[in-house]
Amino acid sequence: MTLLETRSLFRNLSPGPGGYSLKTRLYSIIAFLGLLPVLGVALALLAVELSRRDDAALDRVARGTINLERVNGLVYAVVMESRGIYMSADWGAAEPFANNLVRQLGELQDVARAWKADAIASQQSNIEDLAERIDQFVRFRTELVRLGKEESTTAARAFGDNDANRSVRTALNNNLHTVAHAYEQEIAKARTRVEADERYFLAILSAVALLGAAALGGGLLFVKTALLAPVLRMRDSMLHLAQGELDFAMDGRQRAREFAEMAKAVEVFHTTLVDRQKLNREARLLSDLNEWLQSCNTLGELYQMVAEFLGRLLPGCAGSLYIYANSRDVLESAKAWNGGKMTPAMHPDDCWGLRRGRPYTFGETEIDFRCSHLDPSVESEYCCIPILAHGETIGLLHLEFASENGEPRKEAIAEQRRLGLVCAEQISLAIANVKLRDQLRDQSIRDVLTGLFNRRYMLETCRREFSRAARA
Repeated sequence: MTLLETRSLFRNLSPGPGGYSLKTRLYSIIAFLGLLPVLGVALALLAVELSRRDDAALDRVARGTINLERVNGLVYAVVMESRGIYMSADWGAAEPFANNLVRQLGELQDVARAWKADAIASQQSNIEDLAERIDQFVRFRTELVRLGKEESTTAARAFGDNDANRSVRTALNNNLHTVAHAYEQEIAKARTRVEADERYFLAILSAVALLGAAALGGGLLFVKTALLAPVLRMRDSMLHLAQGELDFAMDGRQRAREFAEMAKAVEVFHTTLVDRQKLNREARLLSDLNEWLQSCNTLGELYQMVAEFLGRLLPGCAGSLYIYANSRDVLESAKAWNGGKMTPAMHPDDCWGLRRGRPYTFGETEIDFRCSHLDPSVESEYCCIPILAHGETIGLLHLEFASENGEPRKEAIAEQRRLGLVCAEQISLAIANVKLRDQLRDQSIRDVLTGLFNRRYMLETCRREFSRAARA
């Protein structure tokens, strides 16, 4: 740490003529209250670790119980399918039972392997014995299916009723009962440990709650004496000044610097919210403009929508929209808004934006020239934005910037120019689409060589007129 940083630190920490600063007092409160969670975390770490360990053990025991239930269910299902094979007259009737039995035997072995891999240490030997009994049970039942398929269901019944098969089933049941009893004891032990840890954790929480209550009381006292009292004194002073009462004693210990910083932060926050609201409104209007433009059927509708939306999006801007005539030698005035002027026509060479092939803003640089299509008496700054679609210039968007107190603001002009460029992109595609749609429709009802209406136009016209005559 340098000498200047050390001096700055001691200057911030040491009381000035009016006492400690508001920032120092807030930091003191935060440091005081920050001791509580640190202490609570230190006291609760052991309880949380014990609880996590016990919960994990209880989960493993619970998973073992679930596996036990699944094994019991699958064994019972295998026995039922085996009886289905016994009672079948031939293999054709027994085959569905055999298929189910084979599938269930596979599931039984999968459960046994998963259980063996996840078994708790105290029950590992019991689970291994159970897995061996299950493998034995699976081999006998598989042999039963083979006999029913290759020989007869009678042979399968005889094999299933022999002493060896019954002894395997009895041994498996005994293993299942042993494991079930052992897991019941493990669950009881795990629950006992969980309850003990919960009591221990509750005691820790009670201690933390008592410490929190003490910290809350101390914090309230600290806030009242170190923060609230100076704020109230400053409020009283500001009220006296607002009411014109100057004959009161100003408390010199109050620090106005922090409150000025608070007011500045609120002002910045307010400005940010205003700008964000403005951007959201612009985005919404541009989205609506694009949606409405895509719904236009005629150029007249499109021009009216452009005038309506740009009049709302740029309320401080007068605008005009010019579109190239079919002869491509002049631009005709299509629409104007917010006081913009409608001129009969203009030549492309009268606009510097069209001649240079890029947006032109008059008044942006130190040396610029006014376009010839404007009235020479107009001194306001403006922007001419060529409208391009598919690499071809189809029109011109002209915006005249309104002056604020006699002088247009550079920031406002730049913002309006940005919005104008965005709108020009959307307008260009919409105009191109409408013109292309009109051109395609005209080509569908007129002969390409002669320009006369074709049979399609005659059929559509006859259908429309006949319907109109029928309604009349």
